Amino acid sequence: MDLSQEEVAHRADIHQTYLSGVETGKRNPSILVVERIAKALGVDVSEIFKPN
Repeated sequence: MDLSQEEVAHRADIHQTYLSGVETGKRNPSILVVERIAKALGVDVSEIFKPN
């Protein structure tokens, strides 16, 4: 799935700058936000926490 950061943020109902902070490690999202991001990406929450 090829989504822009803006589209993921929209689908997860969070602000794009907040999502950017999560991606760069500057923000620590709650588990609820992680669940929404995972759903927006179409992946299981466990995929979010896998090392690169």
